[in-house]
Amino acid sequence: MAEFRRTSIARQDAVDAGLIKNGVRCAAYFVDADKAKMVDLEQAALRDAVTTHRRIKERLAADGVDLVPLLLVQVNSKKDDAATQVRKKTDEAVERLIKLGFDKNQIAVHTSEEPDADILSVANNEKIEVLVFKMSVALGFDAPRAFVLCSMRAARDEDFGVQLIGRILRVHRALQAKAAKRKVADDLCYGYVFLADPDTKHARILPAEPLPMTWESDEALPSSNRNLYGILPSALNSWEQNFAQVLDHDQSGTIRWWHRNQPHKPWAVNVLLPDGRGFFPDFLVGVKDRKTPDGVLLAEPKFYFERRDEAPKAEVIHAGYGTARPMFSTAFSMLKTA
Repeated sequence: MAEFRRTSIARQDAVDAGLIKNGVRCAAYFVDADKAKMVDLEQAALRDAVTTHRRIKERLAADGVDLVPLLLVQVNSKKDDAATQVRKKTDEAVERLIKLGFDKNQIAVHTSEEPDADILSVANNEKIEVLVFKMSVALGFDAPRAFVLCSMRAARDEDFGVQLIGRILRVHRALQAKAAKRKVADDLCYGYVFLADPDTKHARILPAEPLPMTWESDEALPSSNRNLYGILPSALNSWEQNFAQVLDHDQSGTIRWWHRNQPHKPWAVNVLLPDGRGFFPDFLVGVKDRKTPDGVLLAEPKFYFERRDEAPKAEVIHAGYGTARPMFSTAFSMLKTA
């Protein structure tokens, strides 16, 4: 290759252009081990997925959008499962769907043991409302009419996020113009994922404790114009100090207050990463007219961008405060437009 060029496009740019949805709303089903035999998690997840699918279908019809959504159902199977085992699990999923009100002709099946030569046509065949599959759908399979995914698979790796969840994030062409103009109903702006597997480990999101009334330090600290405690915390590195100075000297009225988020404190804001780990954004900034609780913006001042470490942080979303914004030492003055 004589010349290689890489162009990076922010995810938000694709959202603003009406090409992908705002994000994913996810529900996970799990139960204590001693009660596992009393609960059918797969049935619960599938039932809620079907309910959501039908709600999406009704919303599309009510908004005058001529589109039948597609429900994706991934059966729980392993790579070394025999063809008969895969067939049994697939048949069980189809039977459950029929009991939930689907006609057999509305359900398509695709597994590596039973490949469908016409799998790509499923994306456009609106007589099909459900696609049942084993591991991953065919390479290049594009189904922008898919809004809901129900997964009963135990092992979920990077392939699950890239190949599967990515399927339900694309915006169908029938909605792209409206999405770009922000004229799409809120429940059509998201993909929906229902995870059913009693053996999967889940992270629990808990509310943080209230901030303490005082900031404790063994040494006198410099004063600050807008810090919640009126001080400049110690242990700030050079670019964090510069960032705090930008906040303190804002003359536009954009910055109302700021707070240094202390890692691993019971009152700290912790954002969940895709691999289950959490990270603590360095700063909480109160921004005038920002549409989050108390106008909070999560900020991560950095000296430079390290893709491996920072990219995952920039892609996750806090339930209340939104995305943690990376702020680089050469561009702190752009905070007003964040």
